[in-house]
Amino acid sequence: MQANSYAVGSVVKYTDGNLYVVKVATQPGIRPTISTYYWALKSLCTAPTPTPVSVPTPVPAPAGVCGSTVWVMGRQYVAGNVVSYTDGNLYVAKFSNPGYNPTISTYFWSRYLCSPAPAPAPTPTPTPTPAPTGVCASTVWVTGRQYVAGNVVSYTDGNLYIAKFNNPGYNPTISTYFWSRYLCGPAPAPTPTPTPTPVPVPVPVPVPVPTPAVKFHGRFDFTNPAAPRYSWSGSSMSAQFTGTSISVTLNESDARVHYAFVIDDQPVKRFSVSAGTNVYSLATGLSNGTHKVLLMRESEGNQAGPSQFLGFSFGGTGQLMHPPEYPNKYRLEFVGDSFTAGFGNIGVLPCGFSTETQSAFWSYAQQTALQLGEAPATNISISGIGIYRNYGNAGPAASNPSMPFYYPRNLTGEANSPGAPSLVPAMQPTVVVVYLGTNDFWNGPPDQTDFVSAYVELFKTIRARYPSAMLIAATHTGSNQQGYIQAAYNQMLNSGETKIRYADFVIRDWNGCSGHPTKAADLEIANYLAQFIRNLGL
Repeated sequence: MQANSYAVGSVVKYTDGNLYVVKVATQPGIRPTISTYYWALKSLCTAPTPTPVSVPTPVPAPAGVCGSTVWVMGRQYVAGNVVSYTDGNLYVAKFSNPGYNPTISTYFWSRYLCSPAPAPAPTPTPTPTPAPTGVCASTVWVTGRQYVAGNVVSYTDGNLYIAKFNNPGYNPTISTYFWSRYLCGPAPAPTPTPTPTPVPVPVPVPVPVPTPAVKFHGRFDFTNPAAPRYSWSGSSMSAQFTGTSISVTLNESDARVHYAFVIDDQPVKRFSVSAGTNVYSLATGLSNGTHKVLLMRESEGNQAGPSQFLGFSFGGTGQLMHPPEYPNKYRLEFVGDSFTAGFGNIGVLPCGFSTETQSAFWSYAQQTALQLGEAPATNISISGIGIYRNYGNAGPAASNPSMPFYYPRNLTGEANSPGAPSLVPAMQPTVVVVYLGTNDFWNGPPDQTDFVSAYVELFKTIRARYPSAMLIAATHTGSNQQGYIQAAYNQMLNSGETKIRYADFVIRDWNGCSGHPTKAADLEIANYLAQFIRNLGL
C-alpha cells in the first residue's frame, strides 16, 4: 500500500504483477517501480509443483483489445488506444497525447503484444498440468528493439538480463539503470526445516521524523529564507503533500515568465504568470493520500526578471510532508548558452526568440538529470553568452560581459548580497558540464590564445567552487569551437587536472526557433550525456 512504510527485506507484490524487495527502509509513498534506490525487482524463477487438473472445461477466447487503427501523426489519442505503426508493431497509449511518434515518445506509448486466445484442450481424463515456463524464458537481445519492463533477454556474454524499465534496446551491460542481471536456475530441492532457535528481539531505536519542507534545486537567493528569489533557467521547487488540491503563491517581476510542473507521475503541464503576487492553481480533485509536486521556472533570467517563491497551499486538511528523496549519486550542474537554456526548443521555424517557445524542462540539461533518475539540475545559462566574447561583440566588452562574470551569481541580473547563501553544501554538484563557445565564433574565430585562456580560467573558478566534482568540457561534433576546446582540455590535463573529461555529441535537428536544437534534439543529447556520465564510474 502506498501509505505504508516497509523494513529492509520486506517483499511486496505491486500492481504490475511483479515482486519487489526493500533495499533501504522506506517512508510512506515510495513506489517500487520508481524509487529503485529503495526497491529492487525480486527474481522469480522456480517452477510451481504440478497440480492435478480436474476435468477441464474449454475456455472461450477473450474478446481482448487487440483491435487497432493505423497511427496518424497529429491525431489526438487517449490512454488505452491501440495503433499499428509502420514498423509492423502495435503500440498502446499510456497517456493522452496529440499523436506523438510511438517509436520515439516511449513516455506516452509502449509496445503492445496481441496473441490469440489459446484453443481449449479437450482432455477427457484429467492429467497433471505441465509446469509453466515462468519468466525464465528469454529472447536474444537485439539493439534498437523496444523492450518493456519485465522482458528477459540473453546477451553475448552468456548472461540473462531483465528490463527494469521500458527502453529502445539499450545495451544491458552498459545501461544498468534500465537492465539488471537475472539469475535463472532450477527449483531447489526441499530441505528439512531445522528446529528454530529463539532470536532475541532487538530494542527498537527511535527514528527521527523528517521535517516537512520544500526542496530547492538550483541557485537561489536565501537572504529572506521564507521567500527565496531565483532567476536562472530550471530553478525548481519539489515537495510531497497530502490533500486533494495544490496551489502556489508567486511574486513575479515580469509577466513573460513561464513555469512547468508535474504532479505525481502525470505528464508535464505549463502556465504563464502575471506580474505581482498571485496564487496559481496547479491541481484539484486529487485522490486522498500523499502526492509529489515539481515546479520549475522555464524562462532565463536575462530575458525575464527574477521570481520569488512564497509557498504551496493545499485544500481541506492537506499539509506539507517531508521532501522527496533522490539518489544523489549524480548531482548535476550545467553551464552554457541558449542551447542549454532551451531557447526555441518547443517552437518550429520560422520563429525568433520568445519565452513562449523556450522550455528549461525539455532542455538537454534537465532531461539528462531525469534520465539518471536524479533531482533537477542546476542550469547556469544565458542566450548569446560566450566564454571570451558574446554574440555581437568583436571582443570582451565591459557593458556586455561573458560567462565568467555571471557564473558566481545566485541571480542572473544582480550581484550576490553580502554573505548570501546559495547551494546547501550537501547538495553541491558531483558533475559539472560546460557547453560554451558557439557565440564566440559568431563572426569568425576569435584569437585561440585568448579563447583558451578564458576557458581554462572558468574551469579554475568552477574547480575552486567544487573541489571534488567531475568537470566535463562539452561541445557538438563539427562545431567551430571544437578544436579550441580540445586545446583547452589538453592544456588542463597537462597542468595536472585529473577530474576532467571531454565529450562531443551529434545534433541532428536544428529546426527550433532561430535555428536552435529542437526538443527532439535535446532528448538525443540527454541520451548521450546520461550514458556518458554513467560510464564515469562515480
